[in-house]
Amino acid sequence: MEVDGSCQLQAIVDAVSQHGELRKLDLSVTVADPFQEDCPLIACSNGFTELTGYTVAEVMGRNCRFLLSGVPDQHIDEDTRLRCRYYVAATRGTPEDPVPDETMTEYLMSQPWMSARPGEIICVQTNAMKSGELFKNMFYMKQVELNERPFILGLQARLPEEWQDTVSQAQLASFCHRAFARLSENMSAVEGVLSRHFWYSASARRQTGPKSVRPAFALQAGVGLAVLRSEAPAARAWRAAAAGGPLAAREGSFGDAGAACGRCVSETSTAAASGLDDIDVDSGSWARLSTPGSAGSGPRPRAAPAELHEGFDVAGVQPWPVGRFETLGKIEDAHRNQGSVCLVRAVDEGVLLAVKRMPNAWIQGSQQAFEEAHPGETEQPWGDIGCNCFLNSVGYPYCMQLVGVYRDQEATSVITEFANGGDLFDWASDLHEQPGLERESRVKPLIRQIMHGVQCLHNLSIVHGDLSMENVLLSTREGDDAPRARLIDFGAATTDRFAACRATGKPSYQAPEMFDSDSPRDGFLCDAFSVGVVLYAMCLMDYPWVSTSGGDKCFEYVRAKGLAAFFRKRKPPACNKKAISEVASPELRALLAGLLELDPSRRLTLGEDAFGAGRSSVWDEPWMQ
Repeated sequence: MEVDGSCQLQAIVDAVSQHGELRKLDLSVTVADPFQEDCPLIACSNGFTELTGYTVAEVMGRNCRFLLSGVPDQHIDEDTRLRCRYYVAATRGTPEDPVPDETMTEYLMSQPWMSARPGEIICVQTNAMKSGELFKNMFYMKQVELNERPFILGLQARLPEEWQDTVSQAQLASFCHRAFARLSENMSAVEGVLSRHFWYSASARRQTGPKSVRPAFALQAGVGLAVLRSEAPAARAWRAAAAGGPLAAREGSFGDAGAACGRCVSETSTAAASGLDDIDVDSGSWARLSTPGSAGSGPRPRAAPAELHEGFDVAGVQPWPVGRFETLGKIEDAHRNQGSVCLVRAVDEGVLLAVKRMPNAWIQGSQQAFEEAHPGETEQPWGDIGCNCFLNSVGYPYCMQLVGVYRDQEATSVITEFANGGDLFDWASDLHEQPGLERESRVKPLIRQIMHGVQCLHNLSIVHGDLSMENVLLSTREGDDAPRARLIDFGAATTDRFAACRATGKPSYQAPEMFDSDSPRDGFLCDAFSVGVVLYAMCLMDYPWVSTSGGDKCFEYVRAKGLAAFFRKRKPPACNKKAISEVASPELRALLAGLLELDPSRRLTLGEDAFGAGRSSVWDEPWMQ
């Protein structure tokens, strides 16, 4: 990068370091240029100078290994150094770079520190400050492109002094889990700033927004060092154990546990509860709410309550049944609900279930009490429970079964069936097919399910409000590898289709009209836009933009020149330096253009009955056939 560009980048990253949350968390930001000799740092934040004690002038132009100066040999993790060396080589990708042989590649991939996401790495290394003081540095590096040139964006955090000798492995794992979550959240802040100044591109990663990153960590002892790996949201070991096992709470399976759902469970038919895995989007199953490409027929289910929290009777909350459930481990943190989600086993039935545990001080005892305690909060836990409960009661096949709601002195626990297939983000990340026709073929059955699920949701007069890859879970059955989609997280859902409220959802998925206060927005079309981003991310493992709220260079390019020009220019990291127009089929590009249309009046619908037969829908598109 030329001097002027380096100065500009320096100014941007330094500006990020002034962010109050970053300062309070003692986090630091660096940018390295892998195409310059020895991959020097070309920018750093004030937080990095505070972390290391070096001035900006002393940092610029140096490889980050200078932080090993003064560190005794016995405290240096040579495996971490090797990992970083190969990471830089992979980022540069030139023929003269060292490439690990087959044995080394197998070794590297077997280690728990390897990131589960392409272009990312998470390590911990002993470093030395300028004063000579040693500290444990957790650093998270991500390959990004600024104006179509690769750079390495790094975030660092100092681990506590006592971590090695006085804390247990469980405490260490918990701290690292929280530290990485904060690093990832602040990576979002950094990306948001960079995307307003550069044509920004990077491999897709979990978005924070209403939902936080969902890491689970494996720890490996080695020179007293914690080595980390970002795993699937439902830990892969648990997923393997659950494969083929009972996944849903069938009616009556939990005795009085079902009563905790109030009228919800009592009105759910046995057929609906036991037949969820048999849904075939092409067969016309659940035709009463419409089949793909046609209006629904037959009797309509009862309407959703105007206030979704009324779908659950709070009188159905029961005392926590001590000894009834065995906790197997944490699946994720639920930051917006100030709680966590854990995997449990029902002791008597042997069924695996998911439990979201939220502090009583947060969720309160009712919707009214919650609104009084948290005015203006967009995450509505009682609305989430009520919506899920209502959907179960009408046999909606694209959501999880709610088992019960329990409370003890500290927290309220919402128990649902466990999705043994993880979430859509991990499913898409694990696909071996590169962007192109083969990957599109793999994606199509699932996206059809998702579109049909959202279409049916809208025909029940419910707007989801937070559709994303993280909010689609997958279930599989023994002997059937085809995953079944389940929508989750109805905390932003509403039955007010034209609600004029604040924007909901994750930054890349938000429809642009959410930020236009001068015109009403159609929640159905906002959800359709989010589905378009889901399809884009599944097929290309990239987001089209970081944010639609204004100022994002990529989004503003689309606004100025249109999606067709964007497809000719955009080169997602997963596409091997090829533009979308070169790897995506014309049919997929046409479908994406229809769903990501910035003008909602011209956007494709999902075939909802409310639009009638005169409006084009996704089911009319050749790619969907």
